[in-house]
Amino acid sequence: MNTEVFEVQTTTKAATMAEVSDIIIHEKDTVRLIFRPKLVENPSLPDAGVDGRLLYQKKPKDSEWVDVDPKKLSTLKIGEQVAIPLSSADLAKLRDALNNLQYLKDMFGIPAKDTHFFGIQRNDHLTQQFFKVPPTQIILPLSGEATGLAEALSLIFQSDDPAALLNATASLSPDQLTKLQYRIGLSQMERLIQDWDSISADEGESSWQELFEKYPFVLEQVFHVPAVVIGTKAYMGGQRIDRHGAKFLDFLLENPATHRPVLVEIKTPGTELLHGNSPYRGNAWGPGHELAGSMVQVLTYRDTLMEEMKTVAEDKPDLLRRALPLCAVIIGSTSQLDSADKRRSFELARSRPDVSVLTFDELRTRLENLRSVLAHVHAPVTEEDA
Repeated sequence: MNTEVFEVQTTTKAATMAEVSDIIIHEKDTVRLIFRPKLVENPSLPDAGVDGRLLYQKKPKDSEWVDVDPKKLSTLKIGEQVAIPLSSADLAKLRDALNNLQYLKDMFGIPAKDTHFFGIQRNDHLTQQFFKVPPTQIILPLSGEATGLAEALSLIFQSDDPAALLNATASLSPDQLTKLQYRIGLSQMERLIQDWDSISADEGESSWQELFEKYPFVLEQVFHVPAVVIGTKAYMGGQRIDRHGAKFLDFLLENPATHRPVLVEIKTPGTELLHGNSPYRGNAWGPGHELAGSMVQVLTYRDTLMEEMKTVAEDKPDLLRRALPLCAVIIGSTSQLDSADKRRSFELARSRPDVSVLTFDELRTRLENLRSVLAHVHAPVTEEDA
């Protein structure tokens, strides 16, 4: 299977039309033929979503490519003609470009704003099916409006065979693969932050647990170490004969390098960090009921895990090691700490070394910082930066 990189920039001019960067059909040192396409809405013929024209360009010495002035057909005399010779390779390139652009139009419509699309074209022609369109299965928007990332990535990982993906990316240089990795990471991070901000203040723990299940890499930011999710709502023992009293941990993770378990309890941003409306005594505020309870609870889970390691990991004996697990609680928001006394009391409450306590807004700040790093890496270097 042959693969080629397909990359275009769209510039939206109206709700029904977007200009597309030029596609080179053939090129020599000083002259080339290009296809200048547009994505268009065609309600009467939805499959005809691409408009455009063929243009010759010339390149003067030490200059950029410029369009050749078109010859008006009205100036032609009898017997004269305007011909654009196209080889079979030219026609194949034009055909593939039209197929790619129509596929892009079908997937994303007219982009709402200027967008950079990057794709890997798979040219596995099926000769037994006449006029079969060579499928372009991988097209990702790198900015602007996009479909769900999971849906876009599913196009990449259609095959369960890892060799299929390796073959699909074989034509990419290491630099291109690195750019693709950063762009996908940035797109995923932006979607995570968008989903994060869409959770309303009155939603419960289940909404946040679903978010972290969808984006498990968020939990790596708690300890700044790599981690993989082993289970959610993991059974941690305690069930009596009447089936009551069972203990379930929100997230059980493991550091894949050291096999050290990581236990995480999730609350909500609205959970109170401090107790009551007045200090416990003097300027000291007591920890909130949920904060204190969550810290004790996750430590209890840690002790249970250590005591019942063989039972918990019975079906995966090599998955968890007898290293002292890391413990964390994600709870509340620092916006509740509206005085120096409250901030000091909270810092004292979470200062114990055996449990890491992180507020939701602190975790979001870490994610925003990571997004900024990815955006900076992806940003082009300007003359001022150099």
